[in-house]
Amino acid sequence: TDIQWTSGSQDHGFYIQTSDNLIEKSEIDTVENGYAFHLFNDGGNNNIIRKNRIRNCQLGVVVNGTNNELYDNLVYNLTTVDAGVGIEDGSSPGATGTKIYNNTFWGNWNASIVVKNTSTGAEVRNNIVQNTTGAADSIQLAGTNTVCTHNIADKLITNYSSVNLPINNNSENTNALLVNPPTDMTLQASSPAIDTGVTLTSVADDFDSVARPLGAGYDRGAYESSGSSPTVPASIRMAFMRIMSWALVVH
Repeated sequence: TDIQWTSGSQDHGFYIQTSDNLIEKSEIDTVENGYAFHLFNDGGNNNIIRKNRIRNCQLGVVVNGTNNELYDNLVYNLTTVDAGVGIEDGSSPGATGTKIYNNTFWGNWNASIVVKNTSTGAEVRNNIVQNTTGAADSIQLAGTNTVCTHNIADKLITNYSSVNLPINNNSENTNALLVNPPTDMTLQASSPAIDTGVTLTSVADDFDSVARPLGAGYDRGAYESSGSSPTVPASIRMAFMRIMSWALVVH
């Protein structure tokens, strides 16, 4: 899928009610009243959302369903007060087995990753969250059997669950040293994200399709640290759909 969304009149960019979809290399811009993606609980299972650019929306991705994967996405400038969440996992009635890997978030009002009480078995690994503008924490965790490791956050990573959750090997209150965000969210040579992520076999390459790892280990965030070719401008892509005033609903 290669789609540009440039209208703010609808509630969703993608409303996904089926399973086994791959959505990649899309640009979702200015969904002012809703979500860039909604994986719905009545069939939105085993989907992969990767290598997408999401910006200027009320919410980025809302996940229901089972075994959905979200990785190598850039999610930024979600500035709606009391919304502005990058990825929200487990909104009622819930989600199971969501994997949130190697995404880069910048300039969002709320916590960029929110795992809710109705989530089970979510994994949050190798993400970068920077320039959180409203919330006191960068990542908010609850749910059952949630795992959170090897993330870099500009603020706190907070457990809101009533039980202890495995929150290990994260870097809080840390500058990830991005080159020139949000225009360029690759890593500076001295970034603490380089070679410090955990190996994730399902994330075989980065936002620009550069193979991981390039160095001694996986880099955190959507980019590996060197060897990346520039992102192809949207104006010269071979094929795309421009959606101006309606949402894409996958039944």
